[in-house]
Amino acid sequence: MWISYAVRWRWGGLGEMPTVGSLMILGFRRIYLPWSLLYLVFLLSQPIFPDKIAGYETLVDGLILPSAKSAEQRLVAKRQDYAAYAKKVLFAVGLHCVLSGSGFLAASLAYQYHEVQVVWIACVFLSCLSSGARFYYQSAVPEYEPPGLYKGFMNMALAWAFVVPTYCYAAGYVKFR
Repeated sequence: MWISYAVRWRWGGLGEMPTVGSLMILGFRRIYLPWSLLYLVFLLSQPIFPDKIAGYETLVDGLILPSAKSAEQRLVAKRQDYAAYAKKVLFAVGLHCVLSGSGFLAASLAYQYHEVQVVWIACVFLSCLSSGARFYYQSAVPEYEPPGLYKGFMNMALAWAFVVPTYCYAAGYVKFR
């Protein structure tokens, strides 16, 4: 995000302005799809690895195996009912793809207009500050229950509530007197 800001608004961009769709396709094809396919292969094959590696917690495990707190519990959950585990992995990676598409769309819109880029950076920055504060608060107060995915979806909706009107204004779709 910071690099695209510098490339676009400080160093003069990359020549002709790409469309929102072409930026999204480029981002997915060159960055997201290679990473997600490799990650999917790793997640689906992790249960067949040696116990130490198979028991390591991945980011997805916290979402699809919330009751598996130890390496042994994760091993059992991944190996005993592999079909259920694989379905959960496919769903989680698919959902991540959809949510990443939302981020790629916002970044593509932001690349078009300076105002949108600034608003998008501010939204991401404030969300990161909030998440960091909750993380450290939970570290200090172990009985604190974090809000979970709901808070993330609310932050995303709030960011879109700022990004879309800013884009519409910058593109000239909406005029304020």
